[in-house]
Amino acid sequence: MVVSKKSTISSVSLFPVVSKKKLAISCSFFCSLCLLSMKRYSKDTEARPGPSKRRCVSHSTFKKWQNELDKEFQAMSWLDCEVSGAKITKIACKICRKFESKIVGRRNYSNKWVVGAESVRISNIKDHAKTDQHAHAMMLLKKEHAKAAGLGPCSYAPIAKALYELPEDAKASLRKNFDIAHFVATELSFNKYSKICELEAHHGVNIGSTYVNEVAGKTFCHYIAETKRKELLTCLTQAQYFSLLMDGSTDVANVDDEIFLVLWCDNNCNEKVKTKMNFFSVARPKEVSGQGLFDCMESALTKLGVSGINSEACKHLIGIGTDGASANIAAAGVKGLVEDKVPWIFWMWCLAHRVELAIKNALSQTSFSLVDEMLLRLYYIYEKSPKKCRQLVEIVNDLRDCLTLDDKGIKPVRASGSRWVTHKLNAMKRVISKYGAYTSHLTALSEDHSVNSDNRAKLKGYCRKWSDAKYLLGCAFFVDLLSPCAITSKQLQSDDLDVLAAFMSILKTVKEIKKLRSLSLEKWPTYSSILKNINIENGEKTYQCQALRNYDSATDHFMSQYKQLCLAITEHLKSRLAWSDLQIVHDVIFVLATQGWEKILSTEERPAGESSTSPMEAVTRLGLRFKDPLESNGVDLANLILEFSDMVVYANQFISLATMDYQSVWWRLFHAPNAASWSNILQLVQ
Repeated sequence: MVVSKKSTISSVSLFPVVSKKKLAISCSFFCSLCLLSMKRYSKDTEARPGPSKRRCVSHSTFKKWQNELDKEFQAMSWLDCEVSGAKITKIACKICRKFESKIVGRRNYSNKWVVGAESVRISNIKDHAKTDQHAHAMMLLKKEHAKAAGLGPCSYAPIAKALYELPEDAKASLRKNFDIAHFVATELSFNKYSKICELEAHHGVNIGSTYVNEVAGKTFCHYIAETKRKELLTCLTQAQYFSLLMDGSTDVANVDDEIFLVLWCDNNCNEKVKTKMNFFSVARPKEVSGQGLFDCMESALTKLGVSGINSEACKHLIGIGTDGASANIAAAGVKGLVEDKVPWIFWMWCLAHRVELAIKNALSQTSFSLVDEMLLRLYYIYEKSPKKCRQLVEIVNDLRDCLTLDDKGIKPVRASGSRWVTHKLNAMKRVISKYGAYTSHLTALSEDHSVNSDNRAKLKGYCRKWSDAKYLLGCAFFVDLLSPCAITSKQLQSDDLDVLAAFMSILKTVKEIKKLRSLSLEKWPTYSSILKNINIENGEKTYQCQALRNYDSATDHFMSQYKQLCLAITEHLKSRLAWSDLQIVHDVIFVLATQGWEKILSTEERPAGESSTSPMEAVTRLGLRFKDPLESNGVDLANLILEFSDMVVYANQFISLATMDYQSVWWRLFHAPNAASWSNILQLVQ
C-alpha cells in the first residue's frame, strides 16, 4: 500500500509504533478486563432488589382513615376496600360504582375508583373526594334518598335551595332569563341569547346582571327541556294511547338526524277534543337504512318509557307516520320491521306529501310544464338584479295610471319549495296581476344595447315565447284547478289536525274538482276573469296593453283538455290514497264523524232483509284490529257495539249533531253523566 509522507507522519505522531507480540498481549489483557467487568455487573444486578411493591396497609389503618375522613368527606358511606390476606390492596368508591353510567360524562372522568385504585394512600382518598365525578355521584345518592322520603330538590340540591330562598325580585329576573332562553331555543341560535338580554336591559327590563351569557342560556334550556319531557310523560299517561311522527333532517354539518314527535288525544281542552302534538326527541341513526332507522326509533322510544319495539312493550303505541322514502315504507324498511313485531300498528304515509305528489304526477307532460318553465325563468331574471327590480317598479307605477293592478307585490315569486302547490299558485297569481309590466320590461331590456348581446337575444326569445296566449291563459286555468288542492295542502300542514279532518279535507278537494269538471271552462272564476279583461286593439287580442298571439288556438287547447286534467288529478289522488288501508280509514271516519249519526239509527231500524251490511261492523273491525292494545288496557271488546249504540242514542237525544262540530260533540260525550258506562268505546275512540 502506498502512503503519503504526510499521512505517515500523522499516524506516527498519534499512535506509537508497537511490535506484533506486544500488541497481542495488550489485546488479550483488554478482553480479560471487559469480561471481568461484565461478571461484576451481572452479580450487582442480581443482588439489587426489583421495583418497589404497591403500597398496602392493614385493615386497622383503613378503618382509622375512614373515621378521620368521615367528618369532612362522609367517607364511611362510600369508601370501600379490597382485602388480600391481612392487607388492603385496593380502595374504591361505592357511590361512583353505583352511578357509573350517569357520571361517565363528567369532567376528567376516570374509572380508577370504580374498578379499584391500587395506590392505597390517604392523600389519594382526599383527592378523589374533591373530584367532580364524586361530587355528582354523591348528589345523585342524595336525590335518590330524597325521592324515597318524598322530599323535594331543596333537600339535596344546594342550587335548588338557593333558588327557593331568592327574594321575589331576583325570582322575577330569573323567570325573564328562562323566557328568553326558551324563545332563543325555539326560534334562534344560542349565540343570540346574550344579545337579547342586552336588548331587554336596554329597554329597561330588570333581568339582573347574572345568567346573561350563552352558557347560562344553554343551562336554562336543559332544565326547560327536562320539565317539558316530564309534562309530556304525564299527558301521555293520562291519554293512554299515542302515535309517532318521524322525519329526517340534516344539521349544519350535513349529518342526517331523525326528528320524533308524539301525538295523542286530549279530551280535557275547552269544550273540544283535540289531537295534541309535541316534539320529544332528536336521534342520529348509524346509517340511513331500514334497520338503522328502526334502531334509532327504538332508542328514541326509551325516552317515553318504552323498553323496545315489540308486542309487549308497545301496548300504548297505535300509529306511526313518516314520509314516502323507501327506507321508511318498503317491506325491508322501518314499516316492515315494525309490523313484524307490532302487527296492529297503523302506518300512515304523510298525506300532505301524497297530495303534492299526486298533483305533480297528474300535471306532468301537460301544458303545465310550459307554464312552470316560464315561472322559473322569470323568477331568476329578477332574483339577483336590483337594477332590473328598480326598473320594474318604475314600469308598474306608470301602468297604475291606466290599469287596475293589485298591491300584493311586484317582483316574481319563487315557484318551488316544500309546499309545491302553494308556491306554484302564488307565482301564477303574480304573473296574472303583473303580466303587462313583465312583458313591457322584457321588451325594453331586449332592445337596450347596454345589456350583453347574448342576454338581449335570450330576452327577446322570452318575449316572443311568453306573448303566446297559452302562457297567460294557462296561468289562469291552473290557478282555478290548483286552488282546491292548495286549501287542502295548507290544512294538512296545520298543527290542529286529526285523521278525520285530514281525510275529510281530501274528500272535499275531490268534490271541488269534480264540480269544476261539471262546469263549462268559461265559468271557472279566474279563467273567466281573464277573458273579460281581454280587449281587441287593431284586430289583435290584448291583455294589459300587451298583444297575445295564437289566442284562438290557446282557448281551444284548454277547452279540449280541462275535463281530462280534472279527471287525472282525482285519479292520482285516489291512487295515492290507496296505499293506506282504506277500510280502516273508512271505519275511523264512520266512528268519529258525528254528523252522520242521525242516519245510523234509521239504518239499524230497517228490517233484516232490507240492509245486508250493518254500520256497526266498523266498530267490530276496529276492535279486532287493535285487539291487543285494547285488551291489555282493560277493554272488553264484547261491549263495544252495545256501548256505541247507547252513545249514539244519547247523542241524538241530547246533543245538536247537525250544528255542532265533531270535536265539540266528542268532548260532551267524554264528559257526559253516562261516560263511565261507555268506558270501552271511549278508549277505542282515543
